[in-house]
Amino acid sequence: MQKRIEYLDFAKGIGIILVILGHAISPRPSFIYSFHMPLFLFISGYVFRVKPMKETIVSKFNRLYIPYAFFYVVTWLIATISHFYTGHRDKIGEDLIVLSKVLIGYEGNGGNVPIWFLVALFMICIIYNAICLFVKNKYLQSAIVVAITAAGNYMYWHAIDLPYQLDGAFSAIMFFHIGYLCRNITPEQIREKFSSAVIIGIMLLLLIVQIITYRLNLDYAGIDYVNVFVNKVGNYFYYYIPGICGTLWFLAVCYMFNYNKVINFYGTNSMVIMGFHNFLIYFLLRAYGEKHGAPLHVEVIVSFIVLLICTGLIFICKKYVPRLTGYKPVIVLNKK
Repeated sequence: MQKRIEYLDFAKGIGIILVILGHAISPRPSFIYSFHMPLFLFISGYVFRVKPMKETIVSKFNRLYIPYAFFYVVTWLIATISHFYTGHRDKIGEDLIVLSKVLIGYEGNGGNVPIWFLVALFMICIIYNAICLFVKNKYLQSAIVVAITAAGNYMYWHAIDLPYQLDGAFSAIMFFHIGYLCRNITPEQIREKFSSAVIIGIMLLLLIVQIITYRLNLDYAGIDYVNVFVNKVGNYFYYYIPGICGTLWFLAVCYMFNYNKVINFYGTNSMVIMGFHNFLIYFLLRAYGEKHGAPLHVEVIVSFIVLLICTGLIFICKKYVPRLTGYKPVIVLNKK
């Protein structure tokens, strides 16, 4: 088993909390959206290891697609039961049609939209593994990734949607690729080459560039925030520059703090939080009386409650459904 990197778990823990806040607060905080998904993709690429194709497909199917299907069905079932008891029984037939679309990575699953990320990451891992296996030249690999991201950006501007979140995956694979390219670079190596003052200066510069470029992207594309889920990414360069800059300074900050027992717990179990948090936010805000536009303090309190509920769900999933939530494999390959 691959050894965990504590500062990356810390970064994922803070990152998943930002995801909760990003989905609870209305209007959407565009700054968080400029880098929170690139952060997870960069980390995924950083820890990714190229393997035989069959092994990668099975591994990622166990780790990503099966949890996606599980979260999809559970939240769909709860939403359907809710329709039954709230007098919206006419929607149950529509829900049955929606359920069948789990097979193509469809996102309309009873309000649990964020699990699109699991499907997109599943596809990115398979595509990237194939590139690395069949194309040995590093420069050509990068050229292929650039071409794929250009295709994804083209799909954004021409409103082209693909199954299995492939349009968003195409746009986002660049962050995964950059993470993979950085896999042999450690923070310790950077600290040996640069003084603390230089590193802090670079971090501040990255933050400034991120702020400027993500604002330029919003103005250029006429969007409120970047939304990789629907491939709403805006300008090609103004999408990637803030995503990478934000990811790098954020990881540097997380490395400085390195470890916190609670935060790292959420980082190592971010899958379950990703799978349930938005559904919980929806029901809690609806219980408050507002689907959107609740006061900011209410949205923050709801985020905190969601995190507490997810803490309990993590232990439940680990104990009762570990194979359906990525903790243990469903399909086991017999390695010779």
